[in-house]
Amino acid sequence: MKLGEMLVRDGRLTEAQLHAALGFQARDGGRLGTVLVEHGMVDLEALTVYLGLELGIPIATGAMLERAKRAAVRLLQPSQAFKHRCVPLVVQDRQLIAAIEDPHDFAILEALASITGYRVLPRVAPELRIYYYIERYYGVARPARFLKFGDSPRGDEGAPDSGLPAPPLPGLPPVPASPIAAPGRRSSSTPRT
Repeated sequence: MKLGEMLVRDGRLTEAQLHAALGFQARDGGRLGTVLVEHGMVDLEALTVYLGLELGIPIATGAMLERAKRAAVRLLQPSQAFKHRCVPLVVQDRQLIAAIEDPHDFAILEALASITGYRVLPRVAPELRIYYYIERYYGVARPARFLKFGDSPRGDEGAPDSGLPAPPLPGLPPVPASPIAAPGRRSSSTPRT
């Protein structure tokens, strides 16, 4: 069953809301889940749970992403995390547990295994969360679409440019100024010893 159908079936979304969201998706592009959250139709936690149900994959909650182990995060270079839309969470028993936007993409799973040297156990997470934590841990800016998220009550238009940084995703802490440095690299704020 598809994401929208499951949300309607369970009363989390009306048929009219689903129809409107599909219209927004056709107009603006992007994943349906992102459109639903952008327009305030579904919250990020519900989206995470339903993505797991739709894909039959365990989920990566915000709390799990918040507690990602530094050693796991350092397994990927910033460009690799962004390219594969992946946030490594923890290494356990020679396996890497990682939050991935598209956990059914076997090419991504194989690439991550090749890069890290670990078998990858994927956990699904919405792209909104993936991009937020890639920015937080690696210092790679989120795509513009995600910077405007939450700027207006409707969520489909950005607020006028105030010169201030965009607010964080609802329910997520602000992105700290210093990302975790990749292996062999120091972030600009990492002191030399």
